[in-house]
Amino acid sequence: MARPALPEAFAFAKIVYRLTTEPRGWRVDQLQEELGIEDRTYRKYRKALQDHFEPFQENGKSRVVDEKDEAGNHWLRLRASGAEKEQDVLGRAAALIMAKETLRFLGGTSAGKAAEELGARLAKSMGARPELRRLVARMPELIHVVPDAPKLAAVKPDVLDPLLSALVESKAVVFSYREFKGTPEKLVEASPHWLAVWRSGLYLVAQPKGELEARLYAVERITKAEKGKRKAARATRKPGEFFAGAFGIFLERERRGRIVELLFADDKYLKRYVSERVWHATQKISEEPDGRLRLKFRVESLEEVAPWIRSFGAAVEVVSPKDDLSKHGLGAATARRRRSAKSTNKP
Repeated sequence: MARPALPEAFAFAKIVYRLTTEPRGWRVDQLQEELGIEDRTYRKYRKALQDHFEPFQENGKSRVVDEKDEAGNHWLRLRASGAEKEQDVLGRAAALIMAKETLRFLGGTSAGKAAEELGARLAKSMGARPELRRLVARMPELIHVVPDAPKLAAVKPDVLDPLLSALVESKAVVFSYREFKGTPEKLVEASPHWLAVWRSGLYLVAQPKGELEARLYAVERITKAEKGKRKAARATRKPGEFFAGAFGIFLERERRGRIVELLFADDKYLKRYVSERVWHATQKISEEPDGRLRLKFRVESLEEVAPWIRSFGAAVEVVSPKDDLSKHGLGAATARRRRSAKSTNKP
């Protein structure tokens, strides 16, 4: 049974709102049902919009069109404005593809499926622009995203969904967690604070019941999870503040502020690589008289700093903190490797 017809002014306002906020437009049979109007009245409204509604006019022509889809359904929609550049559409498609590839590790979770649905919605929003639909369809062939050593274990849908629910509803979460392969699972009840994406992995920051500090849990190591009944404890810090002392996301239990100071070899490609990136929010970069590059930053954890320094081999010298970094096989040993490399390169 059709709804009672809306007053004409309200009906026009509703049509205008839907056309401007929904890229696909409004399916005509659903429009008529919702507004309580017959086909004759619909055609009258459409003609009035096409002939007299100036905001939908462009270069003397109306952007309001009635188009038929593959299933034979009629849609009332706005033809894309000339002001909407092709690059804008392709930019959205490129951003979506990069986001989907970056978050591929979410697999069949609700978040992963949502990314796929967004892609389908973007393609449908092209409407009567088949040339753009073809270009959008080709975008996956033109953009290649290299993941940062994706993890073998996938995030499980029946784990991520309760975590998201607990986060949104500020409820505690109870989960089974395996620290390492082969170790027994332990049951954890905690207040979830945030989810963090880092190097093709998903992590849960949560405060275990009875503890004062939040901890980091790799979500793929959570085997089972369910939303708890009690209210979660609120995070006392924002994510940026919590991770501020890390070189990445991993933090040591005992946080100690330390200045890391490094000297990079006088190599133009190395110096360009180091100086063109933000390695840490507190970093300061300067060039020495002898051409070497000095990098300084302050962290509370060296857990991820040490392997990063080792990746540069003999091209970096540790200035500080030598004692702490020597425990990770750096410091004086790094300086010796650098001097050895210099002597080997002598003619």
